[in-house]
Amino acid sequence: MKAFNDCPRKFFLTDRLGIMPRRVSFSEATTIGNYCHAALSALYTVNPASDEDVLDTISSAIADRMTEDLERMSESLTKDAFLVGADPEKTGELLSRCADMASAMIRIFWNRYPLGPDIEILASEELLALELVLPPLQGAGIPIAGQIDTILKESSTGAIWPTDHKTSGDTAEDASVGRGWSYQTRLYRLLVAAKYGDPTGFIHNFIQRPTIKFCKKDADFDAYVTRCREWYAARKSDTYDQAMASYWLRHTEPLIPPELIRDLVNIYGASTINVGSVSGSDFDAVFPRREQSCRAWNSTCVYLPFCDQPKTDWPRLLDIKGSYTQEFPLHEGPVYSNAVDPVNQEPAQGDGR
Repeated sequence: MKAFNDCPRKFFLTDRLGIMPRRVSFSEATTIGNYCHAALSALYTVNPASDEDVLDTISSAIADRMTEDLERMSESLTKDAFLVGADPEKTGELLSRCADMASAMIRIFWNRYPLGPDIEILASEELLALELVLPPLQGAGIPIAGQIDTILKESSTGAIWPTDHKTSGDTAEDASVGRGWSYQTRLYRLLVAAKYGDPTGFIHNFIQRPTIKFCKKDADFDAYVTRCREWYAARKSDTYDQAMASYWLRHTEPLIPPELIRDLVNIYGASTINVGSVSGSDFDAVFPRREQSCRAWNSTCVYLPFCDQPKTDWPRLLDIKGSYTQEFPLHEGPVYSNAVDPVNQEPAQGDGR
């Protein structure tokens, strides 16, 4: 939903034509976020009692995820792909640097925001799914699924709280704008309500990445953690913490608000329309480009060439070795066989999905 809302044209290229960049990009920010997520998921699963168990849980979770990344990146480099933003010979060094920062971040976060004695862990990394039937769609069901980081329950009140973990280079205030009515918050509420009952609200755990790294000036890793604690402490006042927070946001709207119904109906239409029947100006109306998405998070959208070039040139872009690939996990056939011939705007050989 967010992809369609951000840029319908990109949604068309990725979700309807299955066009993906043929490259493995390395991002320190994403890798650190993944390691933090793995560590928090482990902590929320076992809720270790002692400081030693906390450290062991964090180290083990990050080490397991790092091993997976090493294997994945090594495998990708042996295929028809190339690594962007990383020297293959220094992959281990890069991942270790990310693991060090993630470990320090989670140690500090868990020290500040441990689970209280009244909190019960209902689930961790649980995949929930349902089919939502909305009146505007005349009985058609919309499949909704999501893997929720953690679902907590207050034993004393019975209040249920889905929980999501996020890391960012932004401050807590910037990263949390609109979180209370985001797609994720609203859809997670629906999923949790179907199994556990309507949740009271949503917990947003946020950790800003520190601007300091483990280096030679640190006598050992504990010294680095101490420097990170000082970094976070400098950004915390009596009333506001700009770098680390655990927000408990109470729901203040109906379970299925009108805004969500509108957006679900729109994404259902974009996902099910026979793209072979959409041509010319109608195509631009259904799947328009969004200029603000061409340059986001200080990087250029990898699909910009498809927006800059007429559809008649799209097959040529796909033929450029090492740039893009088109995959349809549930179908087989030549390029566009499962979607639409971009030149004639007709289904090529497939079902016109």
